[in-house]
Amino acid sequence: MGKLYCLGDSITAGVPGASWCRYLNHRPLVQDGKGGDTVSGLRQRLKAYNPDPGATWVIEIGANDIMLPFLKTISADWQAGVTTMERKGLEISPDRDSFLMIYQEVLQSLKGARVLCVSIPCIGEDTSSSLNAQVDFYNQGLAELCSQHGGNYVDFNGWQKSAIQEHAPSQPHEPYFIQAERYHMLLDIILCNGLRQTSRLSRRRQLATTVDGVHLNHHGAQNLARLVGELTDSTEGK
Repeated sequence: MGKLYCLGDSITAGVPGASWCRYLNHRPLVQDGKGGDTVSGLRQRLKAYNPDPGATWVIEIGANDIMLPFLKTISADWQAGVTTMERKGLEISPDRDSFLMIYQEVLQSLKGARVLCVSIPCIGEDTSSSLNAQVDFYNQGLAELCSQHGGNYVDFNGWQKSAIQEHAPSQPHEPYFIQAERYHMLLDIILCNGLRQTSRLSRRRQLATTVDGVHLNHHGAQNLARLVGELTDSTEGK
């Protein structure tokens, strides 16, 4: 069994929330999640790795390329925070074409290896929002790009939508989403210091797959790991 490399953002890191990597049975495993990272940042980080022809690579990235520009619009606090990140070197793709061009470079750098491309997850559990329409638009291009370059597309977003629909309460409510003040996310990092606390926070907010609309809860992390594991097993030895 070759090494499994899991590269991504805070969803892979599991901060806040739960990391899907903890539910993978595959060993050896390298978990490389970086909070706030974008596809451009991942492309740069990938340069530090030596190609391993026997390895499988799982790429989970893209939420921040869509979400961070949106967060800049919801409050002066987030605008200041994201602007500071950009000044420190964070590069956010300005549009879908730019995102896909950089993602293509990631896939080309892994040419010949087994690669699994995780769809961009729902951003907020209101699946009918304009933000999630943008996610769908990006994912459509990502699935096509993945197919063109011999990757395996992991449709976690599709599973999320089904789980969110099944979870819908009898009394409709506006799903909890990342708040206008950044300290709420810092509190979530403190509160989500274990699976029990993560699950409790998610239940309190009546969320199906996340703790805040983006970062995964126990249920979401388990099922992303399941989807990745199924594809990993099916591509092992090919």
